[in-house]
Amino acid sequence: MNLPKTIALLLSAGALLHAPHVHAQVDLLAELRGNIRPMFTDEAVCDRLYTRITTEKLGNEPLQQGYLGVLTMAKGTHKINPFSRLGTFNDGRDILEAAIVTAPNSVELRFLRFAIQVNVPSILGYGEERKTDKSFIEARLHEVHDETMRKRMIEFIARAVAQGKV
Repeated sequence: MNLPKTIALLLSAGALLHAPHVHAQVDLLAELRGNIRPMFTDEAVCDRLYTRITTEKLGNEPLQQGYLGVLTMAKGTHKINPFSRLGTFNDGRDILEAAIVTAPNSVELRFLRFAIQVNVPSILGYGEERKTDKSFIEARLHEVHDETMRKRMIEFIARAVAQGKV
């Protein structure tokens, strides 16, 4: 029995077994990244993504928690009762903030918070990290390996600055 060939065969079989899971993770992350705005404007998109993120795993717990927080905030925008909207928003904010505490150097998590803070009404009192997050994101854009996401971040920041939101 040739041990190196056996190990290689077992490793490749394991990689094949895990490949669909990895593919699903990439698909979920791509779908989340591509639907940040629609999750706030389209309840069906929000509900579908919320179901996916609560049943599938991204493989990156803090990032998954961060997107769960954003989706929870988005679910609040689709509620009719203002108290329910506020409560759901606050729940989502707490989830996102906990994710950032767990992974404070995550550019994507900091971008998610920045995007939310730039767009929520100031009466909610959730905007104190905007400038800090903007500087952090700009300094670490090179760490964002997904080209589409990096481009979205750059465009979003430029738009927020042009609109005087930062």
